[in-house]
Amino acid sequence: MKIPVTGSITVDLQLTLLGPLTEFAQMAFTVYYPDGKTETLRMSESYGGWNRGRRRPCIQAADLNFDGHNDLLLFNNSGAINVWYDCWLWNPASRRYEFSEDLSAASCLSVDPIRRELGSYYRFGACEESASFCRWSGTQLLPVRYFYKEQRWAADSTRECITFEKVLEGKHWVARPIEAGDSSVLELYDARGWGVQPATVE
Repeated sequence: MKIPVTGSITVDLQLTLLGPLTEFAQMAFTVYYPDGKTETLRMSESYGGWNRGRRRPCIQAADLNFDGHNDLLLFNNSGAINVWYDCWLWNPASRRYEFSEDLSAASCLSVDPIRRELGSYYRFGACEESASFCRWSGTQLLPVRYFYKEQRWAADSTRECITFEKVLEGKHWVARPIEAGDSSVLELYDARGWGVQPATVE
């Protein structure tokens, strides 16, 4: 399959199975670069398997660091809500992909090209979830916003779900509860399923 990096650069990607074809079969991807060289991208050890019929695509291309080049996302693992991709960033100087541990650790990665932010969403349970947003400063990702929801037990033993926003005051993060009407950021992104806006992969 062909992965568009820029309007003038395209790489070819070939899937290789590392072992028998099962739900937890590990995969590797061979990248054929425009200069004729090849490289094998092995999935991380925590790989959980992908098979046809999953609602998440196995391969995506998106500009994750807003440098005008499409980067590579390869399916790693997922649960009912959370999903992880191994991420490789395109280095325009070496014209090669470079693995990103930070982005690969992010669950339900999303890309906002307008704000130039990356979002991550993680759901622990019905009343426990979080959403964080980061921006690039050079090659470093810096957090800019953070929301999380947790459960509290009231005096009458009923359960409340409270959403907090963490804001940076000076050098310290301060957590503040927000009104229920303002907590829709979590439900909104949960309903969208999160995920990048991928480029066309042929």
